[in-house]
Amino acid sequence: MNKSELPGGTLLADNLTWREREVLMLLSEHLSNREIADRLHLAESTVKDYVGKILSKLYVKNRREAVTRAEELGILDNSQKTTPKLPTNLPAESTTFIGRRIELNEIKQQLTGTRLLTLTGPGGIGKTRLALKVAEAAVHDFEDGCFFVSLAPIRSAEHITQTIAEALKFPLATQEDPQYQLLRYLRKRQLLLLMDNYEHLLDGVGMINEILKFAPGVKILATSRERLNLLSETNFVVGGMDTSKQIGLEDYPQNDAIALFVQSAGKVCPGFDPSKEELKQIATICELVQGMPLAIELAAAWLQILRVDAIAEELEQGIDFLVTDVRDAPARHRSIRAVFDYSWSLMDKPEQEIFRALSVFRGGFTREAAQQVAGASLQQLVGLVNKSFLSHDPETGRLEIHELLRQYAQERLDKMPETGIAIHELHAAYYTAFMGQRWEHLKSARQILALAEIEADIENVRAAWRYSIDQRNTSQLLKVIHCLWYVYWIRWWNHGGMELFAEAVEVFQGEAGEESAVLRALAMAYQGYFMAWLDLADQGYILAEESVAILQHLDDPVALVMAYDSLVLNAYFLNRFTEEIDATNNMLAIATKLDDKWLLAFTLFGVCMSALINGDSSEARRLAESNLELYEEIGDKIGS
Repeated sequence: MNKSELPGGTLLADNLTWREREVLMLLSEHLSNREIADRLHLAESTVKDYVGKILSKLYVKNRREAVTRAEELGILDNSQKTTPKLPTNLPAESTTFIGRRIELNEIKQQLTGTRLLTLTGPGGIGKTRLALKVAEAAVHDFEDGCFFVSLAPIRSAEHITQTIAEALKFPLATQEDPQYQLLRYLRKRQLLLLMDNYEHLLDGVGMINEILKFAPGVKILATSRERLNLLSETNFVVGGMDTSKQIGLEDYPQNDAIALFVQSAGKVCPGFDPSKEELKQIATICELVQGMPLAIELAAAWLQILRVDAIAEELEQGIDFLVTDVRDAPARHRSIRAVFDYSWSLMDKPEQEIFRALSVFRGGFTREAAQQVAGASLQQLVGLVNKSFLSHDPETGRLEIHELLRQYAQERLDKMPETGIAIHELHAAYYTAFMGQRWEHLKSARQILALAEIEADIENVRAAWRYSIDQRNTSQLLKVIHCLWYVYWIRWWNHGGMELFAEAVEVFQGEAGEESAVLRALAMAYQGYFMAWLDLADQGYILAEESVAILQHLDDPVALVMAYDSLVLNAYFLNRFTEEIDATNNMLAIATKLDDKWLLAFTLFGVCMSALINGDSSEARRLAESNLELYEEIGDKIGS
């Protein structure tokens, strides 16, 4: 027998599965089982099984011999080891970056000598733009790339780990503590984390300490209105842009603040070319706002309403009053609040109402959402973009409010409780309908697009889900729950999914009414579903079993099928095959009676796996073929 062949003439190379080849390629890079598990997002025990199968199939005794044999057989093709594109998720610049040469050089130098650098300063001072520019320049200094982690949308320090993992596209998919999973993933990587807007999560700075302790190749560049107050921290205070009068006005492009004003003015007054007198007035405006970039941009936006000299006059009259009125605000913050207040006064009443309402959104929004929730017309949205109250991403078409502006608008909304409740209701209703539509799309040929749309609005979806829970709105929650489970399952957000549905289980405990009972039972089933994947099947089985018992007495067959599926999954992990067979038979009987091809295909997959596990290969094959036919008929690529 040739050493490249198995008995019977089968080639060794053909005997390896694609996953075994993938593991073999990583063995050739001298990675450990743990490192391979991290790279492929698998459990370490699974990698160990793959390695054992590889050794057996190649007739070798150890990993080194496996690599040598693979090279002899031509299984490892060095030409396939291409250099991957450097990973990064840094957002593209929406406008040309202006000035800050001195600050950029100083920050770059400090980042070279420290592992934790925090850019501090008041909101609107330009910390994020500076940090992004530094990270962009440093991408090639880090073998594993630079990653932007936006902390503004999250409400609690408990969500920091999940947010970092999502930015890195690292699924927290095992039963281990999420923080430990993330730290292990980062341990041997060399990358830069840009942690943006940390000020409202200062009780969670311990996570930074853990990363610095366990991941020596990771550096952190943070932005915050306050210092993090860690021993390892180097602090860089970001001030206003240069407003020096030493530069002649004819050389205004060399003056950072004036150059920014002129660039921003061009958005509302295309071709804006200031006269020498106007340049003097612009210099005065920049000094009045202490070179604060966001204040300069907002001031320039007023040009569609006022002349340059009028802007300067109004700012001179308004700042002193507002400084004395807001006594507890930091000195630099007072001037930006003056800009916000004056900008607010320049909006007409409908614009003010719209801007207040837009503060309900998290992580940006679409034009359609703004129209449905805030009643904003296209013209009004364009007006708010022109006045720098909103930013627009031309590639995605999404709109976003600067976080400081959003908080300012939210303060005004909070002063109108009845209006605030109505806006939150509209927001929750919109994203309930949004998820209901995407649920149908996720089960069709549009599923990839639908998934991308949901992920873009996931912070809004989560906010709507939590608001509906707070309001005990079972009808809205029932319209969202299946789609939310499916997205979390596809993305392997197992910990997040378990916690999300556990909250609903707790809140609706003891709530009266059939809808509440169905919702709580479904939430129990989905909580148990994610527990199975987290190696908590003993607890998940109990939840799923109780869910089935409740739903058997209620009129919701789809919910009952999903509860049975959770029971099947947990029974499988517990090796309780008798219960698994009974559950699969019950769910198949129910699904067959319903006019829902996706649900039937989903059910057939579970029944097929049960038949395969129990040794009935012919029946498993028949079920698999039926399952595939249904998925292909409806266009479901993920299922097929």
